[in-house]
Amino acid sequence: MKGDNKMERILKKKYYQIEFTLKSPLCIGSGENKITDKDIIRNSKGDPYIPASAIAGVIRDCLQDDEIKDIYLGYVRKNKLLNQETEQVSSRIVFYDATVTGEYNTSIRDSVALDEYKTAIDGAKFDMEVVETGAQFKTYIEQNYLQGDYDYAEKIVEAFCSSKFLLGGKSTRGYGEIEVDYVASKEFNLENIDDVKALLDFDLLEDNKWTISKKISSNAKFTIKLELKQEGGISIRRYTTNPSTDTIVAPDMEQMTLTDGKPVIPGTSWAGAFRHRMEEFGCDPAIFGYVKSNGEKNRSLIRFSESVIVNGQSKKMSRNAIDRFTGGVKKSALFTERSYYGGKTTLEISWYGDEPMKKRDIQALAASITDLHFGFLAIGGETGIGRGLFSISKINEILLDKDLEQDNVYSFVFDKVQEVMA
Repeated sequence: MKGDNKMERILKKKYYQIEFTLKSPLCIGSGENKITDKDIIRNSKGDPYIPASAIAGVIRDCLQDDEIKDIYLGYVRKNKLLNQETEQVSSRIVFYDATVTGEYNTSIRDSVALDEYKTAIDGAKFDMEVVETGAQFKTYIEQNYLQGDYDYAEKIVEAFCSSKFLLGGKSTRGYGEIEVDYVASKEFNLENIDDVKALLDFDLLEDNKWTISKKISSNAKFTIKLELKQEGGISIRRYTTNPSTDTIVAPDMEQMTLTDGKPVIPGTSWAGAFRHRMEEFGCDPAIFGYVKSNGEKNRSLIRFSESVIVNGQSKKMSRNAIDRFTGGVKKSALFTERSYYGGKTTLEISWYGDEPMKKRDIQALAASITDLHFGFLAIGGETGIGRGLFSISKINEILLDKDLEQDNVYSFVFDKVQEVMA
């Protein structure tokens, strides 16, 4: 089946309609920086969308069967010395843009790299525009069947429904996670004249044209799931730009929240804290990804989810800076912030390496999780005054005894990490 397939007869066509919801924010850039350093891509109506090329690229990266993948998704072979194409195969699979189907919200996320003292690194400030969690999208996949072909598109749909399928940028830092709501399909046998007529009348944008619907179950992923309880406030800053009024005094800083007001800890914050601590414990830094000065780069093999804090209480507090010499209040040093206390959240840490996680990396992860539980690893800012502390209630749905000593907690956590990641 290799070679130029343009003249081969198409025997059957099959279409899939997929509707999905964002489980975490989507960061998919347009290459523009008019609003932020990285603006989201929008169509002519100003609505965000996911280009078909982005979907096809993620699918190609997700599937492992290289030889069969090339047959169905197409390829171009080149002679690098002569800079000439030597062989090309057109794709049997057609991907469509994913368009937003209902109401959605966008927001701006700030990001900054911190050193070991939690001080911003010069030149490492970055902001980006994202589509918020909860937005719904719809896309389509089409397969043209030649002699001897099987339903490879269904395998693609199963990958689409798997929890390893992540869209857009910063996907290893909690962005781009989706949940498929439903999958509908329609097929036409082009050797049947009635099906040919039906194909000519078929409009994939009309929902009533789809007659077969099914939900495809998600694949399990290699994930440590931590249910966490706040042991203090949280300060992952979003600086406010709204002016104060006569009746409302806007704080200088607010905890980062979703559009609906729920406080959130982005995956970038988790990854930064865990990376620093795990490197102290001797893990291989390469598992967190890297970009070298010579252009060599590698994607992170470990993913940290975004965590939404629920049942927390919002508190606004003002404080002054004190002069250490006189003990008096410094002039113009009043600072007001809004933080959240007493909430619960969930963190998922997933491994995406082709090879099992190495023992030293498992030990570093287990030790870091233990440090999180006992308050030695804090998240976000102002950790010197008790912010960003959490205790673990459950690991992978198993209750963690709150009275366990640190050595026993480490043994328990190590066993769980070993069980999942190795």
